[in-house]
Amino acid sequence: FRADWSLSFPLAFIALMLFLPEIVAFAADSSTRPYEDALLLRGSTILNAQYRLLTAITLATMICIIFLPRISHLKKFILLGALQTFFIFNVLAEAFGELQQGPVIRAALLANQLGYANVVAYDISMPSFSVYRQSVTPRDGIHNANLIFTRIDKLRSLERKLGNETDIVYREGGILLVERRNEYE
Repeated sequence: FRADWSLSFPLAFIALMLFLPEIVAFAADSSTRPYEDALLLRGSTILNAQYRLLTAITLATMICIIFLPRISHLKKFILLGALQTFFIFNVLAEAFGELQQGPVIRAALLANQLGYANVVAYDISMPSFSVYRQSVTPRDGIHNANLIFTRIDKLRSLERKLGNETDIVYREGGILLVERRNEYE
């Protein structure tokens, strides 16, 4: 058997993805930014045993394809590319989507459930929150807001502006929903 070096690139990529949980854990340990740290710490939950199993199955299938007799190099290359593309769009993109957007989706759903009239984004630029809420979320007017969407690294600044009038009602992956206490309580 003479393996062609070009078949090794898709194989190497999937092999690297097998170690993505460790790469993300290392990045979380190395992070000095609270938001990125909170985001990456969710990696162990998302890049779990199921992720690793799907990656290992993809890698094993690719190795089997390389060793298939009587299939041309071009067909092997196409099969590896198709398998790699399937993995990227159905496993990797789903994991990254959950890592970054999962907390935003759940925050938006909770914001809707809480039913506040004045929901404001503070020092955060994530238009997807408005999309998931199905309502525009202004970026100013925190003093009139009932609920504030922000990041964990912006909490101290928000508390300085509002004083001791806030309660965190949602915290996940560096994303916060902060409820502004009623003055009359």
